[in-house]
Amino acid sequence: MADDAPIALRLAARKTRTLAGEGIVLDLALEVRTELEMETVELNRGRTEVLVSALDGGQYGNRVLTGEDYMVLHRHPPLEPVGTRFVAPAGSAWTVQLELFRYARPLPAGRYRIELIYRWGAGENDVVQTNPVTVEVSPAKLLDVQHRWLGGADARDRMSSLWLADGAGGVRWLYQIAKGHDPSVIETAADLDMGRIAPLSPARPAQLNDIAAMHWERFACWREAAGMGWVKVNPYGRSGPIGVVPIGLVEQPPPRAVEPALQSRADVLHALRLGADPSGQPALAWIEVQRQGTTRQRLLPLPGRMPLAAVAAWNRSEEPVSATLFLVESGDRGMLRLRSTALPAGEQKVLHESKAELVGLEIDQWMGFAWVHLVTRVQEKDPVSGEPVERLEIARWSFDEGAVAEDPGWTVALAPGALAASELRQMVPLPGGRGLALLFHKPDGWVVVTPDDRVRVSPPSPGAASEQAQLVTSPMGGVFFVFHEPERGFSALPVIEPQR
Repeated sequence: MADDAPIALRLAARKTRTLAGEGIVLDLALEVRTELEMETVELNRGRTEVLVSALDGGQYGNRVLTGEDYMVLHRHPPLEPVGTRFVAPAGSAWTVQLELFRYARPLPAGRYRIELIYRWGAGENDVVQTNPVTVEVSPAKLLDVQHRWLGGADARDRMSSLWLADGAGGVRWLYQIAKGHDPSVIETAADLDMGRIAPLSPARPAQLNDIAAMHWERFACWREAAGMGWVKVNPYGRSGPIGVVPIGLVEQPPPRAVEPALQSRADVLHALRLGADPSGQPALAWIEVQRQGTTRQRLLPLPGRMPLAAVAAWNRSEEPVSATLFLVESGDRGMLRLRSTALPAGEQKVLHESKAELVGLEIDQWMGFAWVHLVTRVQEKDPVSGEPVERLEIARWSFDEGAVAEDPGWTVALAPGALAASELRQMVPLPGGRGLALLFHKPDGWVVVTPDDRVRVSPPSPGAASEQAQLVTSPMGGVFFVFHEPERGFSALPVIEPQR
C-alpha cells in the first residue's frame, strides 16, 4: 500500500448506534493530490472493497463486499456499468455517501468494524485504505409496519414502508424503501426522529399516482386527538416539521381514515376522514396539505347510515375532492350494501347487496385506475347434513377514471380445522387485478390463499411467527411472507413464485 498514493480517503459513520434493520450510512471524504483517472469510490464493479468484521465473535464473521455483491443483491443488469468513470483534477476534494444496504442485507445485532479499500491503479500496491469505524447494531422489537407501493415502470416499482420499533433509545419511527423483486432487499431505512407524537392510528405513506423517482419527498399521515398528523419524509429521514390539521369531525364516533391518502403529482397531500359533523350526521372531511405546509379543510355530508368501511379511488386529474368513494353500509334484515359515490357531486350507485357479514374492503390503484375487492363471510346450512357451512365471497370491481365495472369474483371455502374467518389476518391485492392474497394465522403456522393457490408457510424461526408478519406481492405476481426478527430486522420468504 503506497504512502504516496494520489488519493486519500477518510470514513465516518453518520450514526454509530443503529437498530437492527436500520440503514448504516457512511460519509466517505476524498482528497485528490494529483490528477487521477478513477471511478466512483462508493460503488463500482471491482475497485472498491468494503471490509465488515464482527467484533463480538458473532456468526457474521469477516466479510469482503464488492460491486459483485451489489449486482447480485439488487439484480443489476450484468452488461450495464456499475458506478461512473471520470478524471479528478489535482487538489479536488469532496464527500460521498456510502449506504451499506447497497452491498448487503441488514447486519444482525452486534458490534462491527467497517473500513474500505480502493484500488486506484494497476500495480500491486496501488491501493488506499480508509480508517476503520465502529458501528453497534441493537435489537429492535417491531410494534407496527405499514407498506405502500411506489410506482415507476409500473404500479409496483419500490416498496415504501413506515415501521415503528422499540429498541435502544426508546420507540422510533423509520422510513424504508425496498426493491420490487424482493421486499427484504432494502435500499434505505432511516430514523425519522419523530419525538413524542401520540398517534391514535398507524402512520401510513400516501398513495403516489406518479413515477416515484420524480419525487424526493413523500407524505405520511395518521390520526391524532387534535386531528390529522402529517409529515414529509425522504429516503434519509424527515424533511421538515411534523404538522397537525384539525379536521372538523367530532370525537365520537372516532374519525376513520379513508384509504388511501393521495400525494398528487404537484406534491400536495389529499386525505379523507370519515366521521360525524358537529350535528352528529355522517360526514366526510377532506384535508389538503400544500408543499409549504399550508392546509385547507372541507366537510361534505354523507347521506344515509354511517358506513362500515370506505376506500377512495382517486381520479387521474387529481383535482381537489376528485375521487370516487366505495362505501359499505348495513341494510335492513341483515343485508350488506356496497355503493359508489362520485365526489364532489355526490352521484351514487348501488354496486352490490347480499345477506352477509363484512370481512374487509380493499383497493389497489395507480394513475386513475383501480380494483376494489369486497370480502364477506356467508353462512348457510348444508342441504344434506343440515350443518352450518361457511365461505368467503370475494366480489371485485374495476375503476377507470370514474367509470365502475363489475369483474368476476370467487369464493374461499371455510371449514372447521381447515380455515376459519377468525384466522384471517391480512388481505393483499395481487398486481394486475388478479385478485387477493389472503393470509390466515393458524395455531400451527400460516396459510396463504389466492384464486389459484393455497400454500402453507413455515416460518424459519419462532421469532418470525408474530402478529406483525405480513404478505407482500411483487410486481410480477409473486407473494412474499415478510417477517421481522428483533436481532436481524426484516426478512422475506417467497411462498408463491412470480407469474411468467
